[in-house]
Amino acid sequence: MNISQPDRNNGPIGLQGGKGSYNDTAIRQYLSAGYFEERILFLDSTSRVFDALNKGEIAYGQFAVHNSWTGFYNESLSHIAQNTFSIIAKYSIPVNHALLIHKDQNLQQIDRIITHQEVVKQCRKTIKERYGHLYLEHTSGQMIDPSHTASHIARVKSFRNTALIGNPGLAGIYDLKIEDGHLSDNGNSQSTFFLVAK
Repeated sequence: MNISQPDRNNGPIGLQGGKGSYNDTAIRQYLSAGYFEERILFLDSTSRVFDALNKGEIAYGQFAVHNSWTGFYNESLSHIAQNTFSIIAKYSIPVNHALLIHKDQNLQQIDRIITHQEVVKQCRKTIKERYGHLYLEHTSGQMIDPSHTASHIARVKSFRNTALIGNPGLAGIYDLKIEDGHLSDNGNSQSTFFLVAK
């Protein structure tokens, strides 16, 4: 799908997600090669994207709007209603979550799962069937984006007993292993993203 390319002279693009998130995957698939790295800011939440956009710290913002299986992303809906912006492009990517753990751990050593509440909505039945015995915790605060959880599992000893459900692409970035794949209740679901400007 061809989309309007943002003017690379205008400034950076702020993403709702962190490095390795589906937001990261989406922007890399739909922008021209060579735009990236120094032009991408990982802002973790829709709130921070609009805050940076309104302050002129970024020229463009990207956030997830809708999942074909579970509907609209509540986090983004509230900020869409509160802000004025132009939609530069709209695009969708397939979403199918994986269970990620520390490379030196096995599933028997895991006693909790941390993931975003939107991921839980997309994987609720599978989580209950396969991992209903594990404590389930939603990401929040500074850990809102799964990329931060992935980083903690890789680096922080107290997180070795933790699994993350998220983008399989996080495994390669944070040196984790994929313990289980295809966790989405609907294997054909897609998430839609907006690329916006003031």
